Amino acid sequence: MMSGARPESLVVNAEVGELATRALVISATERCEEVERLFAKDASLGSLIARRADGTPLLVDRVSFLNAMLGNIGYGRPLYHHRPMLELVDPAATFIVGAQCPATVAYEGLLKRPAAYRFHDIIVEYGDGDYGTLAAALLIEQVAKISAAESLRDPLTGLANRTCILDALSRELAPGSRRQPLVLLFLDLDRFKVVNDGLGHAVGDQLLTIVAKRISSCVGADDLVGRLGGDEFAVVLNIADGATWHTAAAYAERIRRVLAEPVQIAGQEVFVSASIGIASAAPGESPATLIRRGDIAMYRAKRRGGGHYFFEESDDEAASQRLDIEAWLRRALTDGTLDIYYQPIVQIPGGTLMGFEALVRGHHPTMGMLSPAQFLPVAEEIGVLPAIDRHVLAGALRAAAAWRTESVDAPFVSVNLSAASLGEDSLLTVIPQVLEQCGVAPSALTLEVTESAMLQNPKQAARLLQALQRIGVRIAIDDFGTGHSSLTQFTTFRADVLKIDRSFVSRLCSSERDQEVVALILALARVIQACTVAEGIEEAEQAALLADMGCDTGQGYLFAAPFTAEEAMEAVHNSVTSRASLESCGATRHAA
Repeated sequence: MMSGARPESLVVNAEVGELATRALVISATERCEEVERLFAKDASLGSLIARRADGTPLLVDRVSFLNAMLGNIGYGRPLYHHRPMLELVDPAATFIVGAQCPATVAYEGLLKRPAAYRFHDIIVEYGDGDYGTLAAALLIEQVAKISAAESLRDPLTGLANRTCILDALSRELAPGSRRQPLVLLFLDLDRFKVVNDGLGHAVGDQLLTIVAKRISSCVGADDLVGRLGGDEFAVVLNIADGATWHTAAAYAERIRRVLAEPVQIAGQEVFVSASIGIASAAPGESPATLIRRGDIAMYRAKRRGGGHYFFEESDDEAASQRLDIEAWLRRALTDGTLDIYYQPIVQIPGGTLMGFEALVRGHHPTMGMLSPAQFLPVAEEIGVLPAIDRHVLAGALRAAAAWRTESVDAPFVSVNLSAASLGEDSLLTVIPQVLEQCGVAPSALTLEVTESAMLQNPKQAARLLQALQRIGVRIAIDDFGTGHSSLTQFTTFRADVLKIDRSFVSRLCSSERDQEVVALILALARVIQACTVAEGIEEAEQAALLADMGCDTGQGYLFAAPFTAEEAMEAVHNSVTSRASLESCGATRHAA
């Protein structure tokens, strides 16, 4: 702009990434009074800018105009009108004022206030084609309106993001686009949350970045690797040959092997693995369908302990049933309608009733009675296992309180705790509160935990269980010998009860090896002064052999099937001491 020039009109062309924008601005050499006079002369300029939704202040060395949008994000007229323009932006950003620019340029900096906005310098282009000085205007726009290239990339890993993947799937699945099905690998990292929580989110982010590079190294240049979100990744395979599934499985196994190699982060060796779902879709099917199939297959792989799993049409029905169970389970927890059954634990020999194990069951409106194997895996996936544990705990302690109105020597009640509950310190508050509310002594409550659950966070589990033992609650290790048994755990934590798994009991009379294992468990229990319970006793010969070997108590269909709360109350009332009397209270009924 030549000295003294007074443009009658201003035309500005600005491009921000791929976003074409038109703005009305004034040269940085103009004085505030001249800006205001120009607005007064042509009211349309001020009204046009005032209506802009994205926000365009007109600035010289001081702020001369602020529209409503800027006021909405914290730059109101009373605070910033006629203030130095640099007060509007982060002082760490380099903001050039008055520089001579031969052509339009774009410059990005950050506003002081909301990090969700960026500003861009706009160059003024006058009607006669000459370029003036750097415009003293800022185009404020949401970061979501960044360039198209950035909007399709995951900012952490640099991989394609979910939007990019869906766009690619849309193109590849367009009718007539290909002759073969399109194949997708859906990856989810196993136990990533343990790493993220244990070592911190910074380490978790580094791990995700490394995983992204490793996955990319396993596939071809024509394959698309992306991050769907969290610890979920996707690979769209460009398989040209006819061996679609064989090739996909080979890619999946290659990725699993590479990911299994240890990672060095922050001086620590971190291990990671992935569960991979493999799915396909034909041209004409939707990207959402392919993503859903991959997700279903991935969860099937995860439930099988990892590896990869091919989606099958029957999985659709299973997924639908799972969603049905999830909806029912959430309602049942809200309404408090999950059922609690009580399986007697009796002395062997003799059959004297010693206690009950509380077992959760559910009655689905269309599926009927559901076993724990049908709904507890779903509960684990959606994170409601602790809520189920609390529901069973409260119901079982209310039942135990009722038993004590019938007998001073009422049986104890045993309640299972999930690994998820062992991770919650709130348990140290909840359990004493419920015991007090129900008027039940801590010694009447036994909490059952599996070895596997304890080993997910050994220090946390030992600390929590020891604190509960100090107030008088008994702790039982369930399914002892079937998990990751380690004698070292007894140096820091000593259980009150060891429960012998039904798998040993079922083969007890036919396998000398199983007899030897049970004898070892019983010997260990005597050393640590723990009581023993044998699970799954169904034959009198099993009970007799266990009694001869020194097992204290047992449970199973030989003595009784799980009771309803009413049947358990009747058993206590009648002081059940024999198999016959147990059966009269419902042992012939087999709960689902």
